[in-house]
Amino acid sequence: MNFKEPIKNGFSIIELIIAGAISITAIGVGFSLLQIALKGNKIDETQMGLNGRINDTLDFILDEVKASKRIIENESEITQFNQNCIFPNNSEFLFGISLPDQALVRSDYAPEGDRFSLNQVECPIVYSLRPSLSTEKSPYALIRYGPQYNDLGYYISPSYAQFQETILLDGITSSTEYEKINCPNGWDSLNTIKGISFCIDEFKKAIEIQIEAWDPQQGINNNQLRSIASIGGFSS
Repeated sequence: MNFKEPIKNGFSIIELIIAGAISITAIGVGFSLLQIALKGNKIDETQMGLNGRINDTLDFILDEVKASKRIIENESEITQFNQNCIFPNNSEFLFGISLPDQALVRSDYAPEGDRFSLNQVECPIVYSLRPSLSTEKSPYALIRYGPQYNDLGYYISPSYAQFQETILLDGITSSTEYEKINCPNGWDSLNTIKGISFCIDEFKKAIEIQIEAWDPQQGINNNQLRSIASIGGFSS
């Protein structure tokens, strides 16, 4: 009688160990790649958010410049016509904006004979830089001190008593070692205060302004996430 040796199917212990090690390695590599991709997406999202915040701030400032009579470059001019015109004393003066008479509501634009019902804004708007608070991104915050405005863009009151501080952008850098804008010929010299640089034309009607800010999230190779942008415009 002939007996057949049974066929052995399956894996040896060594083969199972090797296969398990390969599987674990593949899973680990895949997980690492996924982490890198997620971190990269988060960094990109943070960078775009920082870029957007800086550009929104610059657009806001430019809108007020366009609506102004002139730009104030010297701090002493803030109180030139009204000693009640102030700004937060814990901040460093950048520049001011003198506004023309304003319509506070839409009906002020309805002509009465050949005149409009406009209100004199008692004090200039002041832009300044102060150390960030604990709830803000350090090291500095750009603030605006002036009349508040409603959703339609109308200033609520021209009275200095109702002026308020508004935080426009936090995370302004303390370093001045960034590539600066070039001021047009004939303009005043460039002013650099921390992460903000600007120059104003000789007639105090136009401004070029640049802002550098950062985010505490670390980028690739643990580099700081920084963004810098500039804009220019003039009073209309």
